[in-house]
Amino acid sequence: MNWKDLHISSANIIGFTLIGVLASTFASFWWSCADGILDVVRAWALGSIFLILGGSITVVSRHYGYGKHLQYYIELTLRVMIVYAIVTTALLKAEGHFYNYTLFDSETKLADLEAQSFANAFYGFSPMFQSYVGYAVLAGLALICFNQTKRIGTLLLGGILINAVMLNISFDSCFVYKNSIYLAIISYFVFNEFPSYFAFFSSQKNAAELGYHPLKNNKHLHNSASLMKMVLLVGLFFYTQDYIKDTKNYRSRNAQSPITGIWNIMDLQFLQSDVPEENKKTIQSFKSIILDKGRYGAVKIDDSLSFFEYLIVPDDNQLEIWNFQDFYDLDIKGRYTQISDDSLVYIGRNNRDSLMITFKKQLDKNRLPDID
Repeated sequence: MNWKDLHISSANIIGFTLIGVLASTFASFWWSCADGILDVVRAWALGSIFLILGGSITVVSRHYGYGKHLQYYIELTLRVMIVYAIVTTALLKAEGHFYNYTLFDSETKLADLEAQSFANAFYGFSPMFQSYVGYAVLAGLALICFNQTKRIGTLLLGGILINAVMLNISFDSCFVYKNSIYLAIISYFVFNEFPSYFAFFSSQKNAAELGYHPLKNNKHLHNSASLMKMVLLVGLFFYTQDYIKDTKNYRSRNAQSPITGIWNIMDLQFLQSDVPEENKKTIQSFKSIILDKGRYGAVKIDDSLSFFEYLIVPDDNQLEIWNFQDFYDLDIKGRYTQISDDSLVYIGRNNRDSLMITFKKQLDKNRLPDID
């Protein structure tokens, strides 16, 4: 076995293994870290199965002289899979919605932020920055779909993923597991076409023609296939765009609400004299309330936050707060009256306890003061 046969055979076995490992990530959602015990076991199991299967098929294909054919279809399969795996996160970054800077981050001391939360706040603070990264990834995914540009796309994605993995490690992000798998796929593309890369940088054209392509000798079919790839790629982007739009609406469904923001509690009155002392102490400990752009909010107690879910119905001035993280007995429903842009009065009921709260809106810390 010469070095060329050894390279093709090893590339085919590695490619089969990576198909199984990458397929294991499809069982998780795009926002999932997929680094749990079950996820790792699934990756090992599928990777091992495809390793054994790949080794057997590689031996048979080499015996009958189809090693290069197998190499081509393995790489094609992995290119399709990696596009499908990354396109959602790439579009979310391009739209500026993968990282989300929340009002909770602004109310938490920098020293108290966990590494992953700090990274989320850092990138989410500038949607334009993550858009650059998203569009670069989309460009790389598009380039690897075509034979003429796949090497440039591979190098572009490789640089982005190396940076992503290093940042994930630095910020202790759980996404390091997924991004490492993606980087392994891109590294495989480089290894799989190492002779072609060597020919590209050394201008040795003969070495670049060693690979197999089913339409190499039919220019018209090759062009038709490229056009079909363009159509499928654009269709995938538009298909995924609907999901991106739903995610955007979900995360910012209260963004236009007049009472979204951080509100300091200026006055609190209980409208019943028989309110249990425990409930009084709990609610009186609240310093401010945060109503973020999505479905979650938080109350600030000293220097800590306790989260809850909430619903705003602007047409009826209805505000409902429930599912408190630390206070399971609280379930507040009522209506608010906005006195001015920065003050409102909320009259609600916690189970059977009636209360009235006066809020004063906290100024946006990131906004510069107006100058007359």
